[in-house]
Amino acid sequence: MIIASIYDFDFAINDWIASHLTAEWLDPVMRFITSLGDGGIFWILLAAVFLCFKKTRRFGAAMAISLIISTIITNLTLKPLIDR
Repeated sequence: MIIASIYDFDFAINDWIASHLTAEWLDPVMRFITSLGDGGIFWILLAAVFLCFKKTRRFGAAMAISLIISTIITNLTLKPLIDR
């Protein structure tokens, strides 16, 4: 019963956003921005670029490690567990 209420609440919020916060001219821009996150390509490339330069290498390594940890936590644990 609680799970159904959470899904109903989630659906109500998404429905409200879809019906009240729209701007047609922004749709192509947001599709492009969303596509940058597909598969984490943008973040992987950014980490690789940071790894190439001595000045930013520690940050690039930290970024790469955090990407790996977040992938394990979200894609291999939470997503199958929650099934959303």
